[in-house]
Amino acid sequence: MGEKRTAKPASAGAAEVLLFIVAVLSALGGLMSLTQATLGVGAIAFACFVAILARIAQAGNQHQALSRRIAALETQQAATGAAVGAAPPARIPTDSEIKCSVCGTIASRGPSSCPTCGAKY
Repeated sequence: MGEKRTAKPASAGAAEVLLFIVAVLSALGGLMSLTQATLGVGAIAFACFVAILARIAQAGNQHQALSRRIAALETQQAATGAAVGAAPPARIPTDSEIKCSVCGTIASRGPSSCPTCGAKY
């Protein structure tokens, strides 16, 4: 808990840029070498390439948003001194009680359905 996380900068490194350039050049070279017989397969492959690049960009954005959220929660936890978002311990039903498998309500064993959601036991 006491360790401090450091966020990486959002800019891509030289290796990532180089790999991106090589991938784009390879895709363009593949498009240039298509014949009429391989045009359909080439179009599908290029569409997959573009979709993969879009997913990588989306994952990067999601990672940055998650990192910002974690940093905000850690700041909030440090300010309050309490665990943020910690769930209370789960209550275990006794022998005379039953836990609804649908909504999680703990009720007495008497009725045949959940008093909260109406699910049958």
